[in-house]
Amino acid sequence: FSTEVFRTNAVRLVERESMVEILKEQGFQQSGCVSNECVVEIGALLGVQQMISGSIGRVGETYTIDIELISVQTGEIKNSHNLKYKGQIDGLITEIEILAWEFFNLKTPEKFIKERNKQSKISKEIGTIIIKDKVEFQSFNGKPLLRSLVLPGWGQMYNKSPWWKTALFAGIEVAGIVGIVQLNKKAEDLRLEYEDFANEHWDFTRWIINTPLIKSHWVSNLNIPDVWNYNEGDTTMYDVIIDGTHQLDILYNGQTKSSDCFNDDNTDNNCTDFVDYEYNNYFLLDQMQVIRDLHFYENIGKYDQFVGGWDDLVDADSSSIWWIKEKQTEDGTEILIMTKNKEKYLDMRYKSNTYLKMATYAVSAVMFNHVISALEAVWTSQSDARKKKTYDTSIGLFYNKNTQYGIGGLSFAISW
Repeated sequence: FSTEVFRTNAVRLVERESMVEILKEQGFQQSGCVSNECVVEIGALLGVQQMISGSIGRVGETYTIDIELISVQTGEIKNSHNLKYKGQIDGLITEIEILAWEFFNLKTPEKFIKERNKQSKISKEIGTIIIKDKVEFQSFNGKPLLRSLVLPGWGQMYNKSPWWKTALFAGIEVAGIVGIVQLNKKAEDLRLEYEDFANEHWDFTRWIINTPLIKSHWVSNLNIPDVWNYNEGDTTMYDVIIDGTHQLDILYNGQTKSSDCFNDDNTDNNCTDFVDYEYNNYFLLDQMQVIRDLHFYENIGKYDQFVGGWDDLVDADSSSIWWIKEKQTEDGTEILIMTKNKEKYLDMRYKSNTYLKMATYAVSAVMFNHVISALEAVWTSQSDARKKKTYDTSIGLFYNKNTQYGIGGLSFAISW
């Protein structure tokens, strides 16, 4: 049997010499090992995944062969065959060779079929009766799962499910991918638009000119630009300062500085030489270049600290046209200092971020589609297997030449 199993190429076998040597090294005695637990223990010592356990018995002229395929990891019987044979020993050998192929659901070589047919002619003369029982244990089929995880709908196609299932999952996949691409493209187009808008309407030099250096300047009403039309004591303006909570990165002479360098207290990174606040001299600022990165485009719209850089704080008559907007949040009321261009800029950023968020949702939908398709494919596969499970019965006769009609007994078997 083992020789024929090797020829099937269905499994890789451990050589008997190696097996005996390993068990000998482990001090394991094979004698008396008849239980499945013992077989699993041997399999674990050998380091194999599955063990084939078998037994052969004889009562009179009837041979009985039982073979089981046992999982070493779980101890589960994954496949089981039973063969009852009565007749010449040559026919038994042929049936054992055939059993090796049938055990793994493989096509039996033609030479064994011919040999069986040859033996059957002899068996008619001597009364050979063969009864086969086969028990298959349904194992998990991972092919539909893996296919649907790779491409939704592929598992349904493999299961030969109704066409609409394949079309549904495949359609969602295509729509999701197209949606992701289009939404990201739309978000990117809007990002380029709002960056161009900011580059046109927000200026670094204007921000330095229109923004007090520190909070104490607002408190003491010191050097407050006219664009603010400031009423002394108005605390809503205290966030509009250069040396505030957030900074912009500046490139000058190959060096990167932070915008808080304009504060006199920042002696290690001082930029006060670029600005003469007493005489309103700012021409040296043209030598500086603000770094327009992701943080820049977020800061100039999100924080009031940078509102002084927008070009529509005043109208053509130099009258202030900015306004204060109250925004309700979970923590209370947030005060925003707005201009028309800042408001438009925020709206453009909001639309771009909305498309990005929608693209993220589309990615999640695609991932869920993979998972749901895989689960449905497994469920259908298992359901089909349960529906195909049948109950087979067989009746056989034992020949006895000493009886009047040659019938020595009756056998009944049921398999499922």
